[in-house]
Amino acid sequence: MRLFGIIFLSASFIYWTGAEDVVCSKKMTKVVTLEEGESSIFKTQSGPKYLAKTRCSVTYKTGASCPSIQFSCSEFNLSSKKDSCKGGDKMMVVAGGKKEKFCQTSPPDVTASKVKVVFTSNKINKKVSCCTAQCSSTPSTTPSSTTASSPASTPATTTASTPASPGYSSLSQAQVDTIIRKSKKALGNAKPAAVR
Repeated sequence: MRLFGIIFLSASFIYWTGAEDVVCSKKMTKVVTLEEGESSIFKTQSGPKYLAKTRCSVTYKTGASCPSIQFSCSEFNLSSKKDSCKGGDKMMVVAGGKKEKFCQTSPPDVTASKVKVVFTSNKINKKVSCCTAQCSSTPSTTPSSTTASSPASTPATTTASTPASPGYSSLSQAQVDTIIRKSKKALGNAKPAAVR
């Protein structure tokens, strides 16, 4: 019983922290799949400055247990002389078939089943942007910023849920299977300790 508890706790930790974080490098392309309860940090650089001539492309996709992805930024400051982001450093977000550019201090906040983020820079800059892509049960919307765009409505889906015990969230069978699979993989050939 003790071994099962250790496996379950290990699997829970692996499951809830399973998504890969992204720190842009000069030329990079990456795909990150998110499951329910997962999130991924997106940073324009690892140090105090982002590099000139950077093109960092990340596509966030939903996994089997994740209905949609919300992408938003807690810190956002990309150098661009024009509000249109033309010619300056920018972040392009493609969600729900719509593409929009973001720069200066107007960050994206979008929810969709697939979100593509492309960060491009012209010059070295000390400004930073830190964003989060997370699994969300919110219906998809189009990109929105403080400067333009109105959200497109998508019909909301209703799902039945089982009441959870206080302090615990309900897990679907797919989530339980994922936890078990990841715990087996994490433990590998580890042998259980002798019971005393």
